Amino acid sequence: MESLSFTKFKTCLDTWAKYNEKGVQCLNAQTLGSPSEDLNDIVNNLKQVLDIMFEEYSGAVNLLGLEEVIQDENHNDIPKELNYMRNCVEMYDQEYMVKECIRGTVSGDGFATRQHLSGCIALWKSESYLDDELQEEIKKL
Repeated sequence: MESLSFTKFKTCLDTWAKYNEKGVQCLNAQTLGSPSEDLNDIVNNLKQVLDIMFEEYSGAVNLLGLEEVIQDENHNDIPKELNYMRNCVEMYDQEYMVKECIRGTVSGDGFATRQHLSGCIALWKSESYLDDELQEEIKKL
């Protein structure tokens, strides 16, 4: 694992957090029922961050020659650092789907109350799929 750099992967965690905060600010300024180009851009940027994370994970798997081990899902033969990356990509993927749904909900024509918007803001901020302990383990790599 010495030859593997986690710098770019760890940078993605910080970048995601910045875009997440911008998303909260954007939602706080959201006009009900109006599409928001800013929110669209933020969600698209989150997708790009997620794609980079996946590329970094895939690159690590390839570098270590573990493609077959990963496909067999024999996680005992996978270094813990790689499992951290895999789990992290999976949880960020789930979180991205939530944010994508929030964007669609608040931009839709039928979205009409401040209460709904407040709920979406709370859901966006909560990042319920993200495991803080796992993120801390990754930051230690």
